[in-house]
Amino acid sequence: MRKLLVCVSVLAVSLLAVGRTYVGSQTCNTCHSTVHADWVNHGHAHMVNPVTGGAPPTYPFPEVMHLPANPPDAIPWNQLSFVLGGFWNKALFFDSAGYEISSGSIGNQPAQWNIRTMQMVYVDSLTTTRRPYQFFCMNCHTTGAVAADSADVAHHWQNRPGVWGNWAEPGIGCEACHGPGSAHVATQNPDSLDRAPLTACQRCHTRGDSLHRPRQDGAGWLANNQQYDELSHSPMSFLDCTQCHNPHKSVVYDQGGVTPGATCSNCHTSNYQVQFHDTFECQDCHMAEWDRSGQTFNPYQADVRDHFFSINVTAQPRESSFVNIGGTMFVRLDDEGHGAIPLDVACLKCHVDSSLQWASAFATNIHVAHPASISARLISTVPGVFALGPCYPNPFNPTTTVPFVLSTAGHARLAVYNVLGQEVAVLVNEHLVRGSYAVAFDARGLAGGIYLARLTAGERVQTGKLLLLK
Repeated sequence: MRKLLVCVSVLAVSLLAVGRTYVGSQTCNTCHSTVHADWVNHGHAHMVNPVTGGAPPTYPFPEVMHLPANPPDAIPWNQLSFVLGGFWNKALFFDSAGYEISSGSIGNQPAQWNIRTMQMVYVDSLTTTRRPYQFFCMNCHTTGAVAADSADVAHHWQNRPGVWGNWAEPGIGCEACHGPGSAHVATQNPDSLDRAPLTACQRCHTRGDSLHRPRQDGAGWLANNQQYDELSHSPMSFLDCTQCHNPHKSVVYDQGGVTPGATCSNCHTSNYQVQFHDTFECQDCHMAEWDRSGQTFNPYQADVRDHFFSINVTAQPRESSFVNIGGTMFVRLDDEGHGAIPLDVACLKCHVDSSLQWASAFATNIHVAHPASISARLISTVPGVFALGPCYPNPFNPTTTVPFVLSTAGHARLAVYNVLGQEVAVLVNEHLVRGSYAVAFDARGLAGGIYLARLTAGERVQTGKLLLLK
């Protein structure tokens, strides 16, 4: 009887799986409100944004981002069907028939809105005919995309001839990665959802060939949305995307999208601060912006971080980082199958007036040849949460150790005050790198009683109590 019940249960779940349908991210919100709130503030949620009532779509963080008052060539909003993107780097516009508006199709006028520079730029200026929105694009921009051919307008989104297909939900919703959710809603069984996180990321964050070799975008930069291709050809290819990324949280607009504890210093425990660069994070160089989504900021900096991590420290320009294979420019790989960030992208984006030869000489063996000046009171460069104390011993007579942690590099001041608020000692007053510190406090010459240690770093302040016994 038990075996029969098990078989019936398995059959029931199997039938649900076969007939699963999309329920929408708002349904997921019923039980997963915290995750849903994070998703709403993520670019995934805003990949496809329908224009309704002739008004532009709305986005989170309007204080730092917005769409233009007038879309391409002053086309009114009531003649647009939807906006592609618009959350972080760029926005593309689609006319009332659902065709993408290119610069060439509107009399060679700027047609793409770059958000971070807040200006219209040219896009596909040689394309004089309207370009349809097809399945190979909408499959990574929407949830539950279904293809349709050009003539099958009845199965196009809102019967618009330029959109060759339809979707269950605009934007990358919960079910884009986890699969249709009807069975999960009915059974509450997590096994009724599908797609492992890595598989879900890989499905869209790839542009290379079948071997996942990253390719050029045609203008000397790496093509956008091929982070999986880059990671799989890096020394860190053993990593799963979600080991570093919280897939539900954005990494921009201070949304905390990096997984807690996922720092380079978890594995690289030695001090890697570089002279004159002690305010830099590892990713500033080792994840330099070599990939271009919508814009470039100088000849060596685009707008998306690379995922090769390694840097080629030879004096070779980024143009030499590509090789022509069958008519496509792919990233050149070394004998171990790894790509590398070119030195001009890593260094000259900041040192714009310097040469590659200078950068190569400085970058070679950089962490050993050019270590940062580190305070002798530094215990560890592993970043932690800004904190003061507890002091030890406490109570004390006449000396104690005051530990503190700086989560970011910057000017720090640690002073001791008596109960009247009078400053009796300054233990630290200097620029320090992030990390854990310990400094001695010698209270000889002070009267016994309660004292307050006060740590200040930028706008952050913490105070601790000390008890001097005499």
